[in-house]
Amino acid sequence: TAALKADGRVQIATSDPVDATWRLADLETYQGIEVAGTAATTLGPLTGPLVRLVNDRAEPVSNWCVIDDPVALAQALHAGERTSQSSRPSELTTADLDTPLGRALLMMHRDMVMDISERAPAAGAGEVGEHEAAASDADDDLWQRLERETLERDPRAASYSRLLAQSNGGAGELGEPIVELLDAMLHRLPQTDSQGERRTLLQLLTLRTDNEGAAAGHQWSDTARIRVRARNVLRRWAAAQTDPRLQFIDPLAPLVNLLLISTIFLSLWPSALGAADRPAELGADDLDDLWSRWFRPFAGTGNGDGWLDRIDINNDRASALLHDQLVENVTALCWLAIRPGSERRARIVAWQPTLRASFEKGLINDSENVADYLARVTGTPLSSSQIGTDLADCLTFIDDDLWCLRTANELDLPRLTLGVLSAGQDVSVRLDVEGIAQPLLDPRVPQLVVAVRRYRSADGVALYSADHDWRLVLHTDEPALYKPNLDADVIETAPVMPGELDRIAASQGVLADLFPVAARVA
Repeated sequence: TAALKADGRVQIATSDPVDATWRLADLETYQGIEVAGTAATTLGPLTGPLVRLVNDRAEPVSNWCVIDDPVALAQALHAGERTSQSSRPSELTTADLDTPLGRALLMMHRDMVMDISERAPAAGAGEVGEHEAAASDADDDLWQRLERETLERDPRAASYSRLLAQSNGGAGELGEPIVELLDAMLHRLPQTDSQGERRTLLQLLTLRTDNEGAAAGHQWSDTARIRVRARNVLRRWAAAQTDPRLQFIDPLAPLVNLLLISTIFLSLWPSALGAADRPAELGADDLDDLWSRWFRPFAGTGNGDGWLDRIDINNDRASALLHDQLVENVTALCWLAIRPGSERRARIVAWQPTLRASFEKGLINDSENVADYLARVTGTPLSSSQIGTDLADCLTFIDDDLWCLRTANELDLPRLTLGVLSAGQDVSVRLDVEGIAQPLLDPRVPQLVVAVRRYRSADGVALYSADHDWRLVLHTDEPALYKPNLDADVIETAPVMPGELDRIAASQGVLADLFPVAARVA
């Protein structure tokens, strides 16, 4: 039997004892295992849905088994339970809707698809019933088609078509959903100035900092209470953006959602930094956390893991949104993420991979609109060139201790240390590692090599175990060298091809396949 754990790893139970050299394979890849008699747990996540044990020669040693997912099973047994969309996000109360943030979240909940599990009432016809949930695996295509047809009937899908069509009309055109959002957040500021010239999003947001006094008579007693509930809504929505079923609403639905959410965040920063005459509904720490949760999965970390890496950004509909509105929002929010102040060094290190991916994808534009908005929000004179320099400097900032701490936390390792190279070593960087006993079977090792290469802009990497005796050296176009312990002979592979380690890391693979069978067992 096999069951899915909360962290994505798979726990198995077998009729006979398991060999520690075996691996658990799904239909695409495999993972090393931690063995405890007739039970074992994979070292990393597997997607399934079918898994089986294979030996060190990739030969099957067990039958195929379906991974049990208790959460998905419970949802299937209660199909249709959450198909009716409530009048507001479940985390919010009626009192929360009296605040600008509450009204904005209500608008997003009502008119946009922020979480695919919250279905509009009109889309309920044709839902999968409880008695239908017992269908066989052969009906997967049928269920996917029914899911697509159900979501395509969702009345909120029209909001995306409307906004994207209006965005195609030209730079600076604000689609109807954005105008309604600005009405909710900005006290119905006009779209045009007295001369009739259309304003961009950031110009409207800048204007808000001049008009905060207009709302002085409003009662803001609920702003403190809405903080936790609104933060929970926005975190849940952020996690839901990776749901592949969003493409059934519109292929660019995550892009539109990010534009609207980034507009909300920008409208909240003046209060968070004390540039507005009312309490902050979300503080600076809240906005830092939320922007990270929303933007990192969108832009990625440079390893082909972002939403933008999976779509054609030259698509006319995508280009219309990326042209001005979203790029300016992204630039302003990313600068605020690494803004001067306490713990700036830690924030810079944490944002380096995503900022690098943002530059590569053309998502950074230090325009005058961005400079004007940030100068008003921070109360500091800022030029567009200074903003561009600050963001570019973030890419070259190096702090080994913070990088090691962050990477160790991401990979669940006790400690990483960038070590000192010995004289004559033919590598660019040495990394001492704790917490890995079998480097050829642990999917964290390829990820670690790729991460340190990007951080140091280096190719040759030597990994030294700090709590075991193994050594590992990798160069592109040269054999990888592995020494299982200090007394063992060095084992080498064929030359490692360019991009091969990146491919292995991206697929959650292991280094074992590069080495001879004897090395895998060792």
